Amino acid sequence: MKNRLNTAMDQAWDFIWNKLYYPETGLFYDFLTDHPTDPLCGYLPKPEEIAIQFPNPCGWGTGMEDSMLNAGSILAMVTDRWQVTGDSAMSEYIDKVLKGIELCLTVPENRGFLARSVCPFDKKSYYTNSSRDQYTHVVYGLWYFLKSKLGTPEQNALCSRLLVDMASYAEKTVVEENYYTILNDNGKQGQVQIMWANPIPPDPVPGTQSYWPIEPHEVLRLPMMHAAAWYATGDEHWRDMMLKYMDEGIAHAMKVPGNLFGYCLIQMQLSQHLLYEVEPDETRRKKLAEVMTVTAKQGVAGMNKTMAYLQKLKGYTNMCGEDWRKCSFRFQEGHLCGGDPFMMPQHADGFAETDLGVRGFGEKIYIQIITPEYELNRELLRRFVSYCRNFDYENHCVYGPIYHLMAYWAMRAQGISDEELEQF
Repeated sequence: MKNRLNTAMDQAWDFIWNKLYYPETGLFYDFLTDHPTDPLCGYLPKPEEIAIQFPNPCGWGTGMEDSMLNAGSILAMVTDRWQVTGDSAMSEYIDKVLKGIELCLTVPENRGFLARSVCPFDKKSYYTNSSRDQYTHVVYGLWYFLKSKLGTPEQNALCSRLLVDMASYAEKTVVEENYYTILNDNGKQGQVQIMWANPIPPDPVPGTQSYWPIEPHEVLRLPMMHAAAWYATGDEHWRDMMLKYMDEGIAHAMKVPGNLFGYCLIQMQLSQHLLYEVEPDETRRKKLAEVMTVTAKQGVAGMNKTMAYLQKLKGYTNMCGEDWRKCSFRFQEGHLCGGDPFMMPQHADGFAETDLGVRGFGEKIYIQIITPEYELNRELLRRFVSYCRNFDYENHCVYGPIYHLMAYWAMRAQGISDEELEQF
């Protein structure tokens, strides 16, 4: 008999697959609206809007912003579910996720550039600005699935090819003349795509938090990409590329500021976890484990900020997104996005809190689960289980429940039984 948590997780699963997933592109879009005929896709940018990069080159605020974050996270989650249950039907779900990732890596002109999402109307239009965040989640998900040894030869070959394509694109574009930026598909430097710095920034000036041009939570994303390609192929070239950045990167990651609590924590932890699992050198593994522990503790500390988001909502988490064309727009200076000015849709009050609060709960549990030899905070776990049991997944509208599922199945994969969870 299913308990309340099992039932809630089934509802979360149905929500992401029945309401966020679009089979024709294989992608999970960001949120639902109250669009009268199609709450998922009716409001998404049209090809002619994307062609002029309207309202901005990242697709921020449009519902086409984070399809690859979603895909990488879901790929890891489905892998854990398959490992726990032994349900071979999960192979079909893996294929569905891989379809979307492959589309976002093959539609662009430059092989290895990862589009954030693809337009459902023509299945080929995309915004030209990606982000290191998108790469981080996708690389982690592909590597994690390969590591499970569950894949068919065809699935494994596809994962390996996609990982090598991304690592090759990073090797080609993350160079000094590009300011160590993984370039947009149009050859421009983009927002949130700096992957490295030479020299690595020194300690910040007292009283500031400036690590420009690359912050500690960002610095291991580049060696992570090369490490995944090495794992997938055994090609020592990729190990050499990983080691080119590893030691300086670990040293910089250890300088992470104590007030870093947002979604970048999970991305930091994903890069560190992949490197920890792939790297055979025990000295480096020990250092990575140390900084992963710091990240896990910051996740615990950051729960206060997550709870503040949720408390502002006063229990109402069913807010829809808006058709972004009907939002007011905030003009952003051009220097933020490769020299191009752009506009940010301003969704209604409470929408950002719904996004950050709901996803944040799952992220901060997951950060702890994948930390080696780290004891999961039991009070935080109790609050998480209680929150999921009582969450209205059937009427939710934003992608945050992906991270509830990610945390739940990771706990199960770590050997925490349903019976143990039911005690909370």
